[in-house]
Amino acid sequence: MKPQRLRSFVSCNGINQVLTPQLGDANKILNCRYSPEGGWVGDIGFESWWKAPSSWTVSTTILQDYFAAKVDSCYQWKRQGTNDVYTFVEQGGKLYYVLGNKGQGSTYTGSFYDNDLVVVDSNRYVPKLGDIGSQYINLGTQLLIINGRDRAILFSGDKVWRDFGYVIFTGTLDPQDVDTGYQDNDILTAPAIWFTKNSVQGLGDVTEEVTYEYQYKVSYISDLGAESPLSDLQTVDWELPKNSPDYRYGVAIDLPVGPEGTVARRIYRTKDVNNVGATFYYVTQINENSSRFYIDALPDRYLVDTAPPLTESAPINTDYKYGEVWDNRLWLAKGDKLIYSKSGIFEQFGLVDYFIVPSAFGGDITQVQAFYNNLIVFRESAINIVSFGDNQYYMSTITSTIGTTAPNSVVVIPQLGVVFMNEQGIYMLTGGLNGGSSLDVQKISGGVDKELKRRNMPLLHKTVAAYSAKEREVWMHYPTDDSTIPDSGVVLHLTPQVPMWSFRTNTETPEAGYWSSITTTVDGYFLLGTAPEWTIATDQTTNKFGPLQVMSNSNTWGQKAEITSSGDVTSTLTVSDVPNCGHTWESEWYGYNDNSVKIRYFSVELRIMSYGDNGFNFYYSTDYAFEEEPTSIQKQAKSETVFTSKEDAVFGEVDASITKVPFTVDESILRVGRLITLRYDVNTQLIDQFKFGIRTTNEQQFHLVSFNLLSDAVGMPSLNQSTRVQKGQSR
Repeated sequence: MKPQRLRSFVSCNGINQVLTPQLGDANKILNCRYSPEGGWVGDIGFESWWKAPSSWTVSTTILQDYFAAKVDSCYQWKRQGTNDVYTFVEQGGKLYYVLGNKGQGSTYTGSFYDNDLVVVDSNRYVPKLGDIGSQYINLGTQLLIINGRDRAILFSGDKVWRDFGYVIFTGTLDPQDVDTGYQDNDILTAPAIWFTKNSVQGLGDVTEEVTYEYQYKVSYISDLGAESPLSDLQTVDWELPKNSPDYRYGVAIDLPVGPEGTVARRIYRTKDVNNVGATFYYVTQINENSSRFYIDALPDRYLVDTAPPLTESAPINTDYKYGEVWDNRLWLAKGDKLIYSKSGIFEQFGLVDYFIVPSAFGGDITQVQAFYNNLIVFRESAINIVSFGDNQYYMSTITSTIGTTAPNSVVVIPQLGVVFMNEQGIYMLTGGLNGGSSLDVQKISGGVDKELKRRNMPLLHKTVAAYSAKEREVWMHYPTDDSTIPDSGVVLHLTPQVPMWSFRTNTETPEAGYWSSITTTVDGYFLLGTAPEWTIATDQTTNKFGPLQVMSNSNTWGQKAEITSSGDVTSTLTVSDVPNCGHTWESEWYGYNDNSVKIRYFSVELRIMSYGDNGFNFYYSTDYAFEEEPTSIQKQAKSETVFTSKEDAVFGEVDASITKVPFTVDESILRVGRLITLRYDVNTQLIDQFKFGIRTTNEQQFHLVSFNLLSDAVGMPSLNQSTRVQKGQSR
């Protein structure tokens, strides 16, 4: 057969680690993104959210509080209707948010790092190995923060927050006794507030020697419009003495003060119990939360609206772990219980407004997520769905065999589905119940299952994930081997027509890849919480300096620091960038998978976007060997003009060791990146399998679009193993 020298370029695909890959599939893609124009771009890096100066003297207490502990959760929230953006961080038992960025660069030399930090809560529960960090639930103009351990926090922005929900029963009011004998003896034994029988005010009647009895309850109204459970009842009664004046009376009431966030109090009262029974009616609403005294003189005939039933509002516990807003209600979950609030009133939960899932079949609830017009309830080994119909909510089962124990791996991809990780791999839930369609759960991680076998299964719940609309990527970061902190990541790229996989981690400095939490900024950048794991003492170092990092196109991988001196008051550090660990695209093993066909590879042609003087390492391997055969490094420039004065001009300093053609203003021609072809000669023997890859380090980048293999196939009969005995080989 003649050598195949016809141009037949194959697009570079994502990772597909299977026994029989397709031409174009990859075995490894490390720290690359898929370009909207097509092809893989190796330019991923990470920067510190705030870059410390190269020499920094700072308070030792600040180092202990904000640079020593791993970040247990992070979240960026934009308050609805404003441009206010708050970046929340939870670490070392502190929950705080960051206002903007210090923006002082290398001129920042002070020890006042915490000047733009606002601590919301301290002495919080620090998650253990079996726990996850806090959950952040966007309520629009408020943010709810829960972790199942500490008090739930309702954050309203601009240093305003309070406890969420009614966690204890409402305090009672105290109606004072009525002194009906004051007019006879002039001795006041109780409040005496009287009205003549012709007055339009006053309780009771003027019939003598009759007991009048009234019962009272009170409730609180929060700034979210929620009404607390009604208090226990309190009773007041009096009897008109014989020959007493014909008076009706008012009742003086000592009022309780509601918890923080209370904007009003409502008073409920019965009519005369001895006359019409103990039905409670609305009396009044006091639109403040400070006064302690009220006089009730509203006659029974004006009581029309009955009090809400006892089931209308109930206290909630602080141990709810998961939450979501769906159908204009707040849904909270823990164990086998799922509760939901009143419509539009996120802080009020009815006594009977809940579901109990059969935990013996499917396990406990592990996450709740709104999807289309339904609420998805994830459990340890099942998935349920809550829908609305016939004026009520009902729960059904999507699958009783697939679930997840990794709550923070559940991510919604708008208009596509919900992805999540479990012990078997990564799944996607798609579809909806509207228009006759149905929900479907499919495994999507077949191409990376080989890599996922390295996961530390007992700590699978530590997996963190996020979706970036800007990058069109879902990133899942998980612990591997014996690591207790997520240290490796897979990325689902959604830009191509068919979603593709890649890897994202640091192979050169593994500890620099320890990200314990992940979210996205409001403008779509991945924001990661670090896990430095170092001690604040002289000569200690870390490659994960600073609590937060952001994914960018930087040539760095965050910052590292060394403590040159540490004292009780201040410490001095030397801070520098961590070099980028580089980028890789490596093909799968290509071959006919047929012993009767051997292939000789002559060259590999790579179609790439030109990157001037940047180079990369090209390597290849044969017949499943681990050994890599290197080749020469070539510039990512047009081959016909490379190393000549006609070469495309390159931006940068004039340095002959870097380029012969530095860009000169008003002289050089400004060109856009061009698609070029680089050829690498390999000239293998007759082989069964062939693999190649490109790899960059530090500042080098690439944009690989497609490739062409120039090869020659030779047919030959398959060998009979019995003939090998004649060659002196033992069985």
